[in-house]
Amino acid sequence: MVGLTGAIGAAGINPDDMVIVTTLAMKLRVLVSSSKLDNLVLSSPALAAGTVVGIVPRGLATGFRGTVQIESSRETLIHFESAEPEPIVEDTMASPVRNAFQQDLTVLKVRARCAWTVQPGAVAVITGADW
Repeated sequence: MVGLTGAIGAAGINPDDMVIVTTLAMKLRVLVSSSKLDNLVLSSPALAAGTVVGIVPRGLATGFRGTVQIESSRETLIHFESAEPEPIVEDTMASPVRNAFQQDLTVLKVRARCAWTVQPGAVAVITGADW
């Protein structure tokens, strides 16, 4: 944790309320008693093994403008690809595709004008942790 707090502190940001996200969350909770670690510790299987991320919530900023637009349809095609798609070739149909009408689905599209940013130094990452 010293590496994370040091990196965030060097950017002029107070790391006291830093949130820790790691694949080693349970191990961290066991090794460090709650009386010594007041920070919120979250687990994420999306991180590579041994990666620890420190995030200071006050260093994140979001902004929204206007109203959220919600559209629904029962007559549309939905592309269900979850892997990185191949480059788009003109006149090529994406796959796999499902038809909302044939599947008895209601499809929602939600659009909002928003932006977010992170104050430089509000997030720090260390890799290779094994504690």
